[in-house]
Amino acid sequence: MIKIVMSKFHIRKFFYFIGISLTFIILISITLLFIEYATGNADGVWKDIDIRKITYQLIAILVLATIILHLLFYSPEPLRNYLFSLSIFCFLLVLLEGISYLLFTANKAPVPLTAPQPFIRPDWTGSFVNDDILGVRAKKSWSLTWAPVKDGVQYDSITVSTDENSLRKTAKVIDSTATDKHALFFGCSYTYGDGVSDNETLPYQFQLNMPQYRAYNLGFLAYSPLHMLARLQHEDLTLLTEKKKGFAVYTFIHDQIDRTIPATRWIDMTKGRFPYLNKEAMTTHGVYSENKRLYSDFIQWFRTTYIHHVFRLDFPKKHAAEHYQLVVNVIKKSKQEYQKQFGNNGFYVIIFPGSPIKPEMKQMLQNADLTVFDYSHLFNLNDYLLPFDNAHPNANAYKLVASQLAKDIAELEERSTIDR
Repeated sequence: MIKIVMSKFHIRKFFYFIGISLTFIILISITLLFIEYATGNADGVWKDIDIRKITYQLIAILVLATIILHLLFYSPEPLRNYLFSLSIFCFLLVLLEGISYLLFTANKAPVPLTAPQPFIRPDWTGSFVNDDILGVRAKKSWSLTWAPVKDGVQYDSITVSTDENSLRKTAKVIDSTATDKHALFFGCSYTYGDGVSDNETLPYQFQLNMPQYRAYNLGFLAYSPLHMLARLQHEDLTLLTEKKKGFAVYTFIHDQIDRTIPATRWIDMTKGRFPYLNKEAMTTHGVYSENKRLYSDFIQWFRTTYIHHVFRLDFPKKHAAEHYQLVVNVIKKSKQEYQKQFGNNGFYVIIFPGSPIKPEMKQMLQNADLTVFDYSHLFNLNDYLLPFDNAHPNANAYKLVASQLAKDIAELEERSTIDR
């Protein structure tokens, strides 16, 4: 039994203090709102201070404190004990946050006097809009030509363009009569072609190798298998092309496992702006941050704490079999959705160079009847990275992958002809 040493007289004094504080806050708020109304534009913001928002926050804090204090002293004993334990836990949590702050600042490297200029990527910041299905998507009919400048070095200019369907542009072959098949490319920035021009992306390079295919670039920055599934479940992609023959291909990199789980770091990085997956029904609907609002907001808040900075409490610490299986299930479901729309079995998975997968995941892909082109060891990706970006391939990398994909597709076509 918890004995709280505090007289009712002192409790009443505390309640009296809260009441005076509430009255004072309301009077000050009304006064400031009147001044702002008389001298400003009557939007409730005075000297960049949102008076109504701050008033609400202060009143909410005082009311919450009153309720908690009342429950601590006047509620039934079991509830009192629970609240007291919760209060101790919160106090210890605040104490741990304070200690973590001291540890973090003590080990933090000093800021150099001459900090390097930030590397601004207009092809990132100005290229997307929010979307109710995909979280974000490329802007429609958007174009940008820019020359990256990093650490005082200027690199060749890059042209990024999108069409009326918000797809990265892939120029049509010169002889359009030769095109009788489609090639839908799904994936992330490795498909979209982050850091390279329109005529250097993987879909474009493939189309040069096999002009009988019209390639469509459905990739975008930070996409995952969830985006492919959401698109196939909520968009009629047959409207893109009159050619029913062809195939779809998904470009896989290792980071997409975290994007599908989703890992806490990924929720924070994207603010939860990616498709929400019902794992039981394997259906997507809406955006993750809207379907899991409390969890998403908590993760984003927690990752700002010093407790996280010191202890690195992220989920998952490492990938397990169920994570691999989830990714495989999403890709398999995407294949089924593609087959519904186009009525053919041409669906493939590319394992991009530099992203080798575990043997158990590869076996899962094969068990799911997915054709996998494992290019993970086609070349050393570190030798083919952008000079101003150490995370994305350059044009030569896409050229090599496209050439190998064209050979594999041609081999499959020849084999199917022989089989018939």
